[in-house]
Amino acid sequence: MGIRLHAVFVAAGLPAPTMRMESVIAGGPDCADHIHFEVDPVRTLLPQMERLGLATATEVDIDSYADQVRAELLTSC
Repeated sequence: MGIRLHAVFVAAGLPAPTMRMESVIAGGPDCADHIHFEVDPVRTLLPQMERLGLATATEVDIDSYADQVRAELLTSC
C-alpha cells in the first residue's frame, strides 16, 4: 500500500498527503546504529501484534531484538 497511498488519498477526495520513503542500506559489524529502523517500529507495534495474535512479547523478546537482528545480518553477509 505504501507507494499507492498518495493516489488512494487523492482518489478518496482527501488532501494529498506529504510522504517520503526511506531505505537503510547497511551491514557488517558497524551496522548497529541502523538497526533502530527495524527495532523501533516493532517495539511500538508489539502491543498490536499481541492483540492480533501475531506474536507474543516473549517470542519477540524486544529487549534483545536489536542483538538478534544484528546477529542475523552478520551471518547473512
